[in-house]
Amino acid sequence: GIEVRLALAVSKKEAEDKVKAAETERIKQETEAKAKATDAERLRQESEDAQTKVADAERLRKEAEEAVRIALTKYETLFESFPLGITVSDAVGNILETNAMAEKLLGISKNRHAQRQIDGPEWRIIHTDGTPMPAEEYASVRALKEGHKVENAEMGIVKPDGETTWINVTAAPIPLEEFGVAITYGDISQRKKAEKKIEASEERYRTIFENTATANIIVAEDTTIVLANSNFEAMTGYSR
Repeated sequence: GIEVRLALAVSKKEAEDKVKAAETERIKQETEAKAKATDAERLRQESEDAQTKVADAERLRKEAEEAVRIALTKYETLFESFPLGITVSDAVGNILETNAMAEKLLGISKNRHAQRQIDGPEWRIIHTDGTPMPAEEYASVRALKEGHKVENAEMGIVKPDGETTWINVTAAPIPLEEFGVAITYGDISQRKKAEKKIEASEERYRTIFENTATANIIVAEDTTIVLANSNFEAMTGYSR
């Protein structure tokens, strides 16, 4: 009887242990399955996030490319249609690009222009009094060397055909690596011709006023004598 009871107790204990072991294994497997499911969900979410980031990056790239295309189109349109000559140089003064108006004002093609430097010996530039202008006085050279904008410099460009085009030049440094200066210039030839005509007319008037045989004066509204010729001085003792 005791042996049987002991055997039954042992068998019951073994059965209980097996049940507990099976339950423990079941819980372990469920836990592992849940962990795997959680990992799978995390990986799925990470994959979706990565795809979203790739899509966003592609969208931003396309937007950036479109913005660059629009900016370049605006720049090229403005550059070519601007009513002033434009020249752009690199950091050492080599000419990188010019527009159509520059070709017209300077009398040289874009290709020939691009073979020059802003201080090259090919340029024939003169002061407003007709004397040669040294390269170091060019607005472009000064802006590049001194690092600041040079505005409204007047000079004459003697073109290959011998004709002189008078221009008003503004040059400014370009704050970008590998670039030098941007130079803009407008044609003031008609204004210079008008100024010369006025000067010539004034000179003729002064000559006639001074050399006529009569005494001549010019009086302001307040009766002040503003101009008198030598005959008037001789007759009246008036001194200029």
